[in-house]
Amino acid sequence: MQPARRPDQPTPPSWWSIPVTSPPAPNKSRAKDNDLRRCATCAARGSQGPGNHPVTSPGGHTDWGVAWWVAVVICKPVLILVRRRDWRGVERIPARGPAVLAANHISKLDPLLVAEMVLANGRIPAFLAKSSLFEEKIVGRWFRAAGHVEVDRSHGADGFGAALTALRSGALLVVYPEGTITKDPDGGLMELKTGAVRLAIESGAPLIPVAQRGAEEILPAYSRRPKLFKRPTVTIDIGPPLDLTDLRQLGPGPEAAIAGTRRLADALAQMLDQLAERHGASDQSSRCRS
Repeated sequence: MQPARRPDQPTPPSWWSIPVTSPPAPNKSRAKDNDLRRCATCAARGSQGPGNHPVTSPGGHTDWGVAWWVAVVICKPVLILVRRRDWRGVERIPARGPAVLAANHISKLDPLLVAEMVLANGRIPAFLAKSSLFEEKIVGRWFRAAGHVEVDRSHGADGFGAALTALRSGALLVVYPEGTITKDPDGGLMELKTGAVRLAIESGAPLIPVAQRGAEEILPAYSRRPKLFKRPTVTIDIGPPLDLTDLRQLGPGPEAAIAGTRRLADALAQMLDQLAERHGASDQSSRCRS
């Protein structure tokens, strides 16, 4: 299933649009393909693509930078081989400006899969990442070059301040409010921390819930052995932004943060239940056809 695209969204580089679940329509024109190739070139140079819409980076700039291009070239071919994709609600990704995407965490592959979706829809994501990753020689250099936000869990205030600064600079920030990959054996949602809601309240950025499933079938939680030949469908569903108007009126503080986190947990739980129902129906349909 191919994602819907808003008219005001920038056209992504061509390889991010390679269909996985169905072949391209036979009436695709050569001119459209040329437009996509020009868009990829424009993004690499930090200029605007077709339609005069920029592909924006975490700080609101249009230059992808070397780090993201390296990731694209290495990771995209692998993703095509190991999974199918089903993206829902991508029109809710803001074309510009700050936003907090709050997602459930089921596999070490989650950031890669969410980044693919965000990049394909004209934005460059910034992730909160633990400080130990930044200490790695090669990985740390890539994280810094890509604009991710370092979080030292022993000094939480420093990480929160850095994330808030990124949002105020126009970043689209991806947060996993569980704080780690779920330890629930069924992949269920664990108790959420309040950081994502606090960031949204203090920055004024929209808080957008993101539910996902399927990555755990490629790389199970806390496993180092990927299952490369199953090629499951990875579903990512972007929900509507949560209404935090009343909580912003309360101002920053524990009362607003706790109430907002309950809303986020309820929204994610409902979305995950819907994904589970669709997944079950899909499994039943597959069994009937076999």
